[in-house]
Amino acid sequence: MKKEKLITLILLIILLLIDIILILTGIMNNIDSIVYDFIFSFNNTTLTNIFKIISLLASTKMVIIYNIIIVIVMIIRKSNKLVLVPIASSLSGFITYIIKIIVARERPGINPLVIENTYSFPSGHSMISILFFGTLLYIINRENYKYKKVFNIIIPIYILSVGISRIYLGVHYFSDCISGYLIAGIILVLLTIRREK
Repeated sequence: MKKEKLITLILLIILLLIDIILILTGIMNNIDSIVYDFIFSFNNTTLTNIFKIISLLASTKMVIIYNIIIVIVMIIRKSNKLVLVPIASSLSGFITYIIKIIVARERPGINPLVIENTYSFPSGHSMISILFFGTLLYIINRENYKYKKVFNIIIPIYILSVGISRIYLGVHYFSDCISGYLIAGIILVLLTIRREK
């Protein structure tokens, strides 16, 4: 299992480096535009409202609320099975903030459907979707919780929809979301490898 995770880690790092190289060379600009134009071509009021809700559910404020609930549940049940979730969530917020400050990539120059005041790279929503919901899914499978088959379908779909929502709403480039997913994936693999030692 650990060997498989190391291979996954190396693959994620390689893909992240490729994404960064494509951004720095400007090659990703066209891809970002093509992806945005395609996703936004489905623009309508209903879809906009749906994506706003999806985005809201992965916002910092909502994730803080989720984690408070998780901590309360752990205290009541006197169990630390879910402790990795708030740890991963905290790392997500801290690392996202640091990278955004260092890279300082401006938001897409289009008319956003929601207002964001921070930098664009990487997508914090994409990162937290992996490091909160993805970590939760990891624990659900590891502990063999009931209805795990349902969660194995719903959570990945939601994680993917978070990235799509950020592009559709005009607040992130496609490459921001890809990097967010990859950085978070790297962190999640490192956290789970350490936990399984």
